[in-house]
Amino acid sequence: MSRDWIYDKKKFSREYAVGIESFFNVAKNHLNAQNEAHCPCCKCQNIKMHSIAVMRMHLLQDGMSPVYDTWIYHGEQFEQPQSNREDVLPPDADVHEILNNRFPRDLDHESVRDDSFRDNLGLGDDNRTYEHRVEAAKYEKLMTEAKCEFFPGSNGSVLMAMVMLMNMKVQSHITNKGFDTLLDILNYLCPKPNSIPVSFYATNKMLKDLGLGYEKINSCKYNCALFYKEHKFLDRYPECDEPRYKPSTSEKRKKIPQKVLRYLPLKPRLQRLFM
Repeated sequence: MSRDWIYDKKKFSREYAVGIESFFNVAKNHLNAQNEAHCPCCKCQNIKMHSIAVMRMHLLQDGMSPVYDTWIYHGEQFEQPQSNREDVLPPDADVHEILNNRFPRDLDHESVRDDSFRDNLGLGDDNRTYEHRVEAAKYEKLMTEAKCEFFPGSNGSVLMAMVMLMNMKVQSHITNKGFDTLLDILNYLCPKPNSIPVSFYATNKMLKDLGLGYEKINSCKYNCALFYKEHKFLDRYPECDEPRYKPSTSEKRKKIPQKVLRYLPLKPRLQRLFM
């Protein structure tokens, strides 16, 4: 059975009612000695234990956590991801081919016939020449960096090395400070002169030119909403009334959001496809 009902805001719809009953058919087989189980509502988040009756009330009032679509606290098995090693780019990967795929130089515009679509993307006739110059300059910059050796005699370019290192950072959950330390060690050990970036900030800035930039959007800590568009300037989300920022005793300190979503904007990627 599809679990799209989990994301249904109409908590009194027939689909939602059938959905939560299918959940209880699973959950009732995994109760503890007190006849309780983890409650998956947006507020309890499987942290608190409740009876079936209380869970039913919570799910009708607050809805099920939208991230809980595999019921691992109620007997289901979570599909294990493949080894992270398979995600690492091979050392002999052709960075020039990657760049050419990312920034095609001669694109057929005949496939884009809807003028309103082009205008919405900012691809009207007035924008085309300027945008082409910007993309061409970006391409040439990346190609120049791609040809630079990571260090004298290395097997790969600085660009390929940074892509591999950033991939390792994500897969191994290395902090920004830890990444800076790793770059310092590489710079100390590798022959001079070399093209090793000085910091995570410098590396991230370089990779943004590849189209890997992102936007940060504050999120409710229960994953029920984003502080975005009409909710962008709110300090509390109207649905669950949870605070946007973590509690702080100092008014001068920078506010720290409860949770942050990193969003890869679609519009710039469409613009590059149709220029």
